[in-house]
Amino acid sequence: MANARKTVQTLPLKITCHNTPAGKADTVLIGVAAGKGLPAAAAALDRAWGGLIAHQMKAGDGFAGKAGQTLVVSAPPRAAYARAVLFGLGDPAGLDDAGYEAAGGKLYPLLKAAGAHVIDLPAAARGG
Repeated sequence: MANARKTVQTLPLKITCHNTPAGKADTVLIGVAAGKGLPAAAAALDRAWGGLIAHQMKAGDGFAGKAGQTLVVSAPPRAAYARAVLFGLGDPAGLDDAGYEAAGGKLYPLLKAAGAHVIDLPAAARGG
C-alpha cells in the first residue's frame, strides 16, 4: 500500500503585538494568569465594553485563568474588535515557554472555529 498524502488545511492568521490594543484586528487575545484577574489592557477593554468581559468570566463555570481554560466573548455593537479570547495561563510562578506553547496549541482550533483572521496580542495582555 502506497503512502497516502494527507492535506492539512491551515488558517492564515496575522498576529500583531502592541502596548495597547490597536483595534485593527478582529480578535484580541488576553492571557490571564490564575488568581491575577484581568491584565491592565484587558481591564481597560472591559470598561469600554461595559463590564461584559468580567461578567462573562463569572458566568457559567467561571473563568479563573487556570491553564487550558479559554473563553470567547463576543464584542458589543460598534466595538473595535469582533471578539475577545481569554486564555488561562495557570500559576504565574510556573509559567514558562512550554506553558505559552501549550496555550497556543489549544488556541489555534478555537480561533479557527471563531472565524478569527487578524489577531491582536497586546503586550500588556499577555498575562500578569
